Amino acid sequence: MDWYAARLLYECVVEADASADDEETLFQERVFVVSLDAGEDLLEKVTALAHREQLSCDNLEGNRVDWVLREILEIEDLMTDSISDSTEVYYRPWHNPDNADFEHLRESDHGQW
Repeated sequence: MDWYAARLLYECVVEADASADDEETLFQERVFVVSLDAGEDLLEKVTALAHREQLSCDNLEGNRVDWVLREILEIEDLMTDSISDSTEVYYRPWHNPDNADFEHLRESDHGQW
């Protein structure tokens, strides 16, 4: 069994509310671990899993909220046959990054770790 990390982009689509002001569109970048057995097609499996992970719910105002898959951004081979503590599950090569690239990497709505 081979393992891959799939980086996906989802968009938050909120049911229109005539009284609501135009809000900025919210996107979410998500990384999933995907196993692949012999004979399976990687892109087909990632696409199926990504669509299955789309979420729908109602917000506090009662409007429908859908997290819709917009794009498969990247799929990386994890180069391992098993997942356990300390297994690297995502990497991104950066060629000649500048200070702005490093600042972008540090940006998070979740604070500093």
